[in-house]
Amino acid sequence: MFLAGAAIVLSGCSPEAKAGLRSWAFSPTTYQERSWLNLEADGPATGYGDKQIDDKTFVINSVGSEVTTVAQAQDLALVHSAKLGKSRGFDRFIVQRSRAEMRCSLHHANPVVELTVRYGAENDFDEAKASYSTDEVISDLMPKVQRPDASTTAKETAYVANMRFCRSGGTNQIVDPDRIKVSG
Repeated sequence: MFLAGAAIVLSGCSPEAKAGLRSWAFSPTTYQERSWLNLEADGPATGYGDKQIDDKTFVINSVGSEVTTVAQAQDLALVHSAKLGKSRGFDRFIVQRSRAEMRCSLHHANPVVELTVRYGAENDFDEAKASYSTDEVISDLMPKVQRPDASTTAKETAYVANMRFCRSGGTNQIVDPDRIKVSG
């Protein structure tokens, strides 16, 4: 009975009022496989997934928890891109397409990132294409992905920013062209 009353009271509260409870109950997403790969499914299943397009091309996705920033979800997708490439014997990759959006519902705002990546060796990509080194991405980003800032302040800030974005009534599309290098 108490929990039902608390849910009713919180449902009408601002993101700032809910942030404390959400930051206590949830953690930023770490490097883990998604429990299911259907990006259209409702619910906060978080982590990474991938789908093979051809021998060298994959679609990588990551879904962050409601206290995960878009940048953290992008880092998660880049790390999985690098680890997948390395496991298949590739030392470099390019991002052909990058999309980040917020999956919004009444109580959740989960950042969703999708990358289309193509793998190869260093000499497979000309200098005009911005490529990533699998080893450098893993060494630079894996520590941040494995141990995201889980302080109450960081989680509250992420939750409020994510919910405000959803409540802004925009297209739910986040455009951040400078964060991930995309090669055409």
